[in-house]
Amino acid sequence: QPGFWRDLPELADGFKVLHILVDSGFQPMVLTKGPVKTKSAWTEKVEWCAEHLPGVLITITQDKSLVYGRILFDDWPQYVTPWLEKRPRGRVLMLDQPWNKDYEHPRVTRVLRGEEFERSLSAIEATLHLAKEGFTP
Repeated sequence: QPGFWRDLPELADGFKVLHILVDSGFQPMVLTKGPVKTKSAWTEKVEWCAEHLPGVLITITQDKSLVYGRILFDDWPQYVTPWLEKRPRGRVLMLDQPWNKDYEHPRVTRVLRGEEFERSLSAIEATLHLAKEGFTP
């Protein structure tokens, strides 16, 4: 559907996490998968980022595991698992969604949404501290 990606609304809880990351000294970068069969999505994703995240670097890839980072903020387990496999010290913040409710990994911190978001704050802070230290239990 033309405009699908460009017209997506901001997720308030996602932006709360973004602000926490920035306030903690992390440099955000958008890492998004470009669908092979929907080339217009690539452009629309960049347009969305330009409007909602001006100045943030954008990387569009077919394989998120190829891109280095200490923290991946993602809600799709099929992207998270290979990224974690290549980053033994990497950490993931996973926004709670129906499609990832059963996903568990020792280096994944679930970020609750809506009224429950506040319950995630201490776990987010601990995850960011571990990512800064490069510590893996």
